This record gives sequence, structure tokens and C-alpha cells, in this order.
Amino acid sequence: MKITREQLKNIVQEELKSVVDEGFFSRLFGGGKKKPEAAAEPAEPEGPSEEELVAGMKKEAEANAVEDAKKREEIDKINQADSMAFQTEKQLKDNEDKIDESSREEMTSLVSDLRKAITEKDLVKIDELMESMNTKWQEVSQQMYQETQNEDTQSETDSTTTDVDFEEVK
Repeated sequence: MKITREQLKNIVQEELKSVVDEGFFSRLFGGGKKKPEAAAEPAEPEGPSEEELVAGMKKEAEANAVEDAKKREEIDKINQADSMAFQTEKQLKDNEDKIDESSREEMTSLVSDLRKAITEKDLVKIDELMESMNTKWQEVSQQMYQETQNEDTQSETDSTTTDVDFEEVK
């Protein structure tokens, strides 16, 4: 059975008429008669005022302040650890030829342990590993600096300077 657009429109209009009275449409679109005051439905009690809502939100924020501070500390610590792990991996890659094998393996192991602690959100272990990584980086940095100094002094020793007599030609 095919229904034309006009037939569908008529069916919908009839259904609407049977479901909704004319007063609804006139009130909806601002026309028609207004309800008399006596016939008006009793107003529902209003909720809390805006000031009461704000005061309630402030109380809730104060009550949760300690918990929020702990959560923020946890998030900051995890972000700091993740950044440290990333930077360490980058420095290990950039200075691969300047760091001895045992130090590189130890740093790589510390980074993987730190990543695992981040996944587990173990803040105590994260603190310990970050401290260990800082200590190890200081050792590695000193070692790299000493090697650079040794290379510089060796290159200065290798190049000998000789005084030569010369004559100016005019």
C-alpha cells in the first residue's frame, strides 16, 4: 500500500489533534486566552537560590581540598617521572658513543623500572627510582666531562708549536 505525502500529512495532523488540545498550541505560540489566576496550577516550590548553590559548591570544594591536593601531587609526580624517563632515553641515544656500556645498561634498566612504576602508580618507588636516576646521571655526566677534558689535553699535547724565523719580503 502506497501512501502519498498528502495522505501522510493528513494522518499526522489527525493524530496530533487527538493527542493535544488547541489550548496547548495557542499557549505554545503565544496566542489564545490565558488561564485565569484562580484556575492556575499551584507553583512548585523553587530550588535553592543561586547564592545557596554557590555556598554549597564552596563547602564541597573545601571538603575535597585535601583529596584533590593528593590527586594533583600524584599526577604531577607521574608526569615528572614520565618526562624524566623520556629525557633519559633521549640523552642515552644522543650520547650513545660517549657513555660506557655498563652505565648505559644500568640507565636503561632504571628507565624501564621507572616506566613500570608509572604504570602501577607506585609513588614511593617512582621517587626512589628518580633519585637513583639523578645520582647515576651525575656520575655519567662527570665521566663524560672528564673524558672530554682528557681528549682536549691530549690534542693540545699532540700539536706541537715551533718557532720559525721569517723574513719580510717587499
